[in-house]
Amino acid sequence: LLLFGQTGTGKTHTLREALDRLVDRHAGPVEVRFLELSGKKDCRDLLNDGAPVKLLSDADEKIHFVGATVRAATTAAELRGALEAGLRLRASEETERNAASSRSHAVVQVLAPDGRALTLVDLAGSERKWETMGMRSRAQNRESADINLSLMALKDCFRATHDGARVPYRSSSLTRVLRTCFFDA
Repeated sequence: LLLFGQTGTGKTHTLREALDRLVDRHAGPVEVRFLELSGKKDCRDLLNDGAPVKLLSDADEKIHFVGATVRAATTAAELRGALEAGLRLRASEETERNAASSRSHAVVQVLAPDGRALTLVDLAGSERKWETMGMRSRAQNRESADINLSLMALKDCFRATHDGARVPYRSSSLTRVLRTCFFDA
């Protein structure tokens, strides 16, 4: 599930509702990974106080999340606890368009014992520079540019998948994390 749109359109609220529905339908043991991606290479573990995570590829091009916590959840309460813990650590900042704008991409992976995974992604909102000129520092402009670059990389991966071309998933941390979404298992 990809939540995509401009800042302030309700993506994070939709993620919360989707996670609530997932918890309500919880039926057995699962594992949860909750990551936050910001900038070009910054990846944080939202289930371990924002500890850094390294994204490494092996010889088979499988992405490994070195340093990421995978939290087991056998009950709905444990699953809700893990998800709420991750949501609390998510980075947000006030912008002209949104009082609590997510300034990163959040990736929640719910892993079933049989190897299947459900991936939910709350993408940082795209912004046009001219819409937010009043509050923008140089660092905020860089942050917005990095967000937009990762969204463009995602778009390029979807286009390549549709066209049957080589998928350029190495273009950003976001597309590396989502690599399995572009290829048949």
